Amino acid sequence: MYKIRIYSPNKSCAPLRGLYLNQPIVLRLGSSKEHDTTGRRVLNSIDGIRISSDKRKSSRIMDQAEVHHAEWICSSDKDELMNFYQEHEVVICKRYNSCKGNGIYYIDSEGKMIDWIDEHDDELDKFVIEKYYNFNREYRFHVDRVHGIFYGCRKLLKNDAEERWHRHDSNSVWILPENPKFKKPTFIDEIESDCMKYMEEAGLDICAFDIKSNDDSFIILESNTAPCLGPRGIEMYKNHLLKYYNESI
Repeated sequence: MYKIRIYSPNKSCAPLRGLYLNQPIVLRLGSSKEHDTTGRRVLNSIDGIRISSDKRKSSRIMDQAEVHHAEWICSSDKDELMNFYQEHEVVICKRYNSCKGNGIYYIDSEGKMIDWIDEHDDELDKFVIEKYYNFNREYRFHVDRVHGIFYGCRKLLKNDAEERWHRHDSNSVWILPENPKFKKPTFIDEIESDCMKYMEEAGLDICAFDIKSNDDSFIILESNTAPCLGPRGIEMYKNHLLKYYNESI
């Protein structure tokens, strides 16, 4: 038996480190540091982690994989950025390494766009500008590149949330599939396929995806190789690893 090696900056995945498998496995959950992995099967490449953590690279991979995602631009040309805003009318400006709701801006007027460009004049190319989709549901699906979705939850806005254009930990709660409010998308197979195509292109094996949807369509908001895992998430990851990565070498 081999104790799994977990490389991650996210402390919530620590309980996975007690898992023993019949083959030596390394699972990178958000860590792109070099480690000696000789003789071990490695899940998630360093390049894949770096792509996922940089919204500019990740958006290019989504283009290459031809998956559902928002129209976007990354440019230091102010005229290009203004033209993109005028085309889409409401946009989100995301710093390439933004997380947990930080470094993200909602722009819904030409004046706000002009001000935002002026305020970030010296770092415009560090941002991805996306068309804003006013879809009313947001999910996180954990996906295996070969075996598909193995865990999911939905992020619901709190009733008293003041900021409603973006869901994050301070204004939302997570619910599980057994909750009637989960409302699994009818096109879940298409979501799964898109996530798996992205992972194939990026060089990832296990990854979480934030998905925004309405009744008719969806977009991939972003990939996350270091998702927070509560007790249910830890249980689902352990079960998945034991089911698919426990064969003897």
